[in-house]
Order: sequence, then structure tokens, then C-alpha cells
Amino acid sequence: MFNYPSLNGLILLLKSNSKSLTLHISLLYTILYLFVFQFLSCIVTIEESENNTYSLTSQKSDTIRINVQALPNDLLNDELIIFLEEYFNELHNRRLKEDVYKVEVLDFIKYPSIHIYNLISGYDSKINQLALSAIYSVKNDTILLFNLFELDTNAEISLKASFDLGITKLRGSIQLVNPLYLNSKKLKTDKVGNIQYFYIDSLNYDNAKEMNKFNIHIAKEFNVEPIEFKYFKSKSNIDANLLNGVNYYPNMYQINNYAGFADIFNNLIFAGNNSEYYPHELIHLYTAQWKEYPNPNKFFGEGIATYFGGSRGYDLTWHICQLKNYIITNKITKEDFDLTGLPTMFAETSRTSYVIGAILCKKAYLEGGIKNVKRYFAYERNTESLYQAIFDVLGKDKETINQEIFNEIIESKCINK
Repeated sequence: MFNYPSLNGLILLLKSNSKSLTLHISLLYTILYLFVFQFLSCIVTIEESENNTYSLTSQKSDTIRINVQALPNDLLNDELIIFLEEYFNELHNRRLKEDVYKVEVLDFIKYPSIHIYNLISGYDSKINQLALSAIYSVKNDTILLFNLFELDTNAEISLKASFDLGITKLRGSIQLVNPLYLNSKKLKTDKVGNIQYFYIDSLNYDNAKEMNKFNIHIAKEFNVEPIEFKYFKSKSNIDANLLNGVNYYPNMYQINNYAGFADIFNNLIFAGNNSEYYPHELIHLYTAQWKEYPNPNKFFGEGIATYFGGSRGYDLTWHICQLKNYIITNKITKEDFDLTGLPTMFAETSRTSYVIGAILCKKAYLEGGIKNVKRYFAYERNTESLYQAIFDVLGKDKETINQEIFNEIIESKCINK
């Protein structure tokens, strides 16, 4: 994890006779163990939770309470806990409470709560518990470590997410500090065109210029002005998440960690490919401007990004050849081929929705440009709506499109089969 820089005027929210605390890792393990035991003993009802996707305007009645029993009582303060619980519940109810952040943070990032919002959006009080697991100091900064636990239907507890939150007290008022803002102070920065780069070691200006050139090109495709955005260069997806204040969530740790992600609310790109060039994520910033369609089917949302920007450093043709190899190896016939029946990932670096989605977006684009692709985004995230979108945009039913895509994949010329 990156070290946090100093904040002037920082006041530890501990009792006046307490000293700054740096937790040893073995103590943290003990704390987590005690908390897990307490959590298991308190929950008597287990229900399955739905894996829904919510918009920022939806509401949910669950109330978040912060478990603090893992920490010694003399490190806590009622004012702090009340403040934090109010903050988390505002986020949980899809209201971004950003006025509690320091003004310097808001000047740097418009919505500093997004990284936390994404982690707790699926919170269910029957199976989830948020724990304040550590309060520690790094170079006079106060950092709060939160762990989100989940109890499954087999009564087994797992760590669902872990994230940091900076905190300070200014003129008697508690204020939050976004970890990304803190970490950015340790990074070098350079601006190339409309892109503000943040990096640890060095910047390849040729790659940066190519990224800026791609930004200008895509802006013309979308018939808008080029987007201004911040670009954080990291060596891996793990480092990119740590930079953003996220210590753990399952997808953060993959076999192939050559990946990245975009924060579409703040126009941020986190590149975990150790490169200044990541066109796939930039497409997400542009499609996010279609605000009337905030939650498109993954085949189309990821498909258009793969069509224009590739994925994991490879272009669409390479990914099609990976899918061709999978089909041949598994002896899938044209009659059995179903674009929604393929595995989520058919190769270490290829996802079905990305590749099939890119082929579908390509067909729509060649027939009617980006406006035709945009029509896909109006449909809901389910299989029935997927095929309805294909029929409405391309005029092809389920059987026809499956056979057409199968033929296109099998007939692709690949060096390595």
C-alpha cells in the first residue's frame, strides 16, 4: 500500500490522553478473529441476498451499524461513530454525502465517495457487517480501516471488502479525506493534451501522446468535445485499487492482473497495465455521457469498449481467435452455439461478454455508426432484452445471430489456433 502524506492541522479523533497508534499485523489478525467470532454469534437469521444493480436514485431500507467491538473502547469516540454511521447510511441510500470532505479533496475529485459507494451498495443487514477494524497513524495522518464481512447460506463468514478512509478535524468539525487524494501527493504528475497523468517512476511520452490522440479520435466518433480526465498509472490492478483506497475485493486479485478500471463519475482511469495507453477504459468515460442509459447490458457496455479499444492489451481480432480456439477445443457445433451459454471467461485474458459484445457493436456500427450502437444501451440487463436489442437494431432473431456469429468466429484467420 502507498504511504500517506502529511495533512496540516490533522487532529487525531482519540481521547486526549491517547497516543498515535500503529497496529502490528499480528494484532490486526487477532482483532479480525475476535470480530468474526462475535459476528457469527450474533446473527441468527440467514437469507439469500439478491445481486441487484442499483442506480443512484434508488432507495433501500437497511441500516448500517458499525461494529467497533474489535477495538479497545478507549480508542473510540461517540462523535466519530455517529458521524461515520450517518455517512455510510447516506451512501447506502444512494445519496452521495460529499459535503463532509475537505475542500481540497473536492477540488481534486468531484465525488470522493464513489469507491466506498460501489463496495457497500449491496449491503444487506441480515448477512453483512461493517467493522471499524483499525485506527492508525502514518506520518501524522489518521487512517480508518474498514472491513465488510458477509455471512453466506452455509453460515460461513468471508471478507467481502476492505477499504481505507482518511479523517481529520478542522475548526471542531470532523471531515473526511479521500485516500486517492492523499496518495496522489506522493506521485509525479504531467499533463499531455487533455490528460492529467499521475505516476510513480516515469512517463512514456510517446504512449501518452497516443492516448491523447485516441481521445481526440473517439471524441469525433461520439460527436462531442474531447474529455478531460485524470489517468493513474500503476504496475497492476492490485496497485491501482490500493491507490484508490481499496485494500480488498474479490475481483481485485486475479490470475492475470494486467487490468484496470474507470471511475465514470469522476472521469478517472486507473491503469493497472503499467502503461500510459489504456483505450478500453476511455470508452467507458464516453458512454457514461449517455446519462439516459446508466446501466447498459454488459455485452454492449463492454462490447463497445472492446471494439474501439481492445481488452487486456489485445485487439478484437486476437480475442476472437481465443474464442475460436475454445470452440474448437470443446467441439461446440453451430447448432449448439449460444452466445449467452458460453462461460464468463473462456481464456485467461478473454471474457465472453467483451468479445461477443464487440462483434455485436461492430455490426451495429458498420450499419449506422455510433448512433446505432447507442440504441443497444436502452435495453435492460437480461438475456431476453439482449436478444430483443439484437433484433431491433440488427433485425436478426436468436437463431440467426447465433449462427452468424459462430460462422464469423470459425472463419476468422488466426495464426495460432
